[in-house]
Parts: sequence; structure tokens; C-alpha cells
Amino acid sequence: MYESSSDAASGAFAAVFGLGMASFWVVWMCIYCVGIILGIAGMVLWLVMLIDLAKREDQNFPDKGENQKTLWLLIVILGGAIGALVYYFLVYKKAKNG
Repeated sequence: MYESSSDAASGAFAAVFGLGMASFWVVWMCIYCVGIILGIAGMVLWLVMLIDLAKREDQNFPDKGENQKTLWLLIVILGGAIGALVYYFLVYKKAKNG
């Protein structure tokens, strides 16, 4: 009829342990979802910057040196999302602003 103190303690431990595991799972899933969203955003940015780079004429780069398009193509392709972010700030944004 009555629970012994050890049963109550083990039940309380199970409840706390279950709550801790559920909290851990929720936090882990949030981190996972943020990673997926950042990965998709990085891939979209990479593709948009790659398309802009392919369409951009050689004379439309901020630095008027030779092989600027080839250099930026290597940076964007090999650098992935980070290379696309660098291209966005150093070429794309400058061209948009004038």
C-alpha cells in the first residue's frame, strides 16, 4: 500500500533523470536544426554568389587586375560558404553600392 522510502527515492531519481534526458534531447535537436538551417543558407549563398561570379564581366570587379574572375572563382569554389561570404562583402556589395 505505502511506498517505502527507497521506492520513493528511486521514483524521484527516475523522474529527475527522465527530465534531464528530455531536456538534453530538446537542446540537441535545437542545435541540430540550427546546423541544418545554417548549412542550407550557406549552400544557397554559395550558389547565388557563384552565379553572380559567372555572369559578372571582367571589368566589373573592384580590382581591375588580370585574372580577377579566375581568382574569385577559385576562392568561391574552394572556400565554399566562407569564400562566398568573402566574395559577397568584397565584390558583390561594392558593385551594388556603386
